[in-house]
Amino acid sequence: NAWTDRVCTYCSKSFKIMTYKLHDKNTERGKFCSIHCARKGRDYSFIKKHGLAMTQTYHAWQAMKTRCYNKNFHAYPNYGARGITVCERWLASFENFYEDMGEKPCGKSLDRINNDKGYSKENCRWATNEEQQRNRRWAKLLTYKGVTKPIAEWAEITGIPYRTILGRLKKFGNKDFVIDGHKKMRSRPSV
Repeated sequence: NAWTDRVCTYCSKSFKIMTYKLHDKNTERGKFCSIHCARKGRDYSFIKKHGLAMTQTYHAWQAMKTRCYNKNFHAYPNYGARGITVCERWLASFENFYEDMGEKPCGKSLDRINNDKGYSKENCRWATNEEQQRNRRWAKLLTYKGVTKPIAEWAEITGIPYRTILGRLKKFGNKDFVIDGHKKMRSRPSV
């Protein structure tokens, strides 16, 4: 086995290394004389690129990519397998994602506005758990006067119980009557 003389890039001390180790894929080999110097002298700028690697925003970005591209991840069938993807801009770098979405607000998480489309600036928002629950694939939607919202939200806005709206939809099918009929029924003159 041949040995090669090297100089430590951290402490400038001379040391010997087996030549075959210099051809390893590990580019750090041959730069440092010891583990101590390697830890002290290693360039960590790739980790500290943006300084946000330990934030919840960064975690949300990583989780989004995992859901869409890691076939071994438990949620992959609901994301990647359905064709949900991440836009090229966000895949390219965390900085692009951060620039478009900003810091993750406390109590909110990443949500796709249209659940059949992928992750992009146009289709994502930071949403509360309640907002996300209403924005699920199986949430029943109602369009009233050109505005589409989940039935649960219409129930909250109008004061009409959720089951009443659902019953009227099944019985009458007329979406405007589901909401307007409530007002008309209350305003009937008593006999």
